[in-house]
Amino acid sequence: MEREQEIISLQNRISLLEEEIERKDELIATAKQLANDNESSKNVGDALHKKIAILEEQLENSETDLRLSKEKIRDMDIKIENLERTVSLMEKERGDQENKFEELFEKYNKLKQEYEETLKAFEEL
Repeated sequence: MEREQEIISLQNRISLLEEEIERKDELIATAKQLANDNESSKNVGDALHKKIAILEEQLENSETDLRLSKEKIRDMDIKIENLERTVSLMEKERGDQENKFEELFEKYNKLKQEYEETLKAFEEL
């Protein structure tokens, strides 16, 4: 009888230990799942940090390009203004030269007419 009680006691103990093993296995599985989830989250977080860093670098490059483009546009605007002034001055000079040419052409025609009249007067003499 003592042996039977000992066997029953041991069987109960085995049964309790098996239940405890199952609980521990479940805890281990849960811990492994959490570790995997944490690792996945870490990998996703790392990937997102890298993506953010890349995007920030692209933003900085774009801002630099934009600043350079604005400077070039400002320089081009200044050059355009200078060229417009130069064109305006040249058009004014051209107008002045055309007026001077017309005046000289009129003088030439008058002198030519006077010359022809003088020549005609000499021939009549």
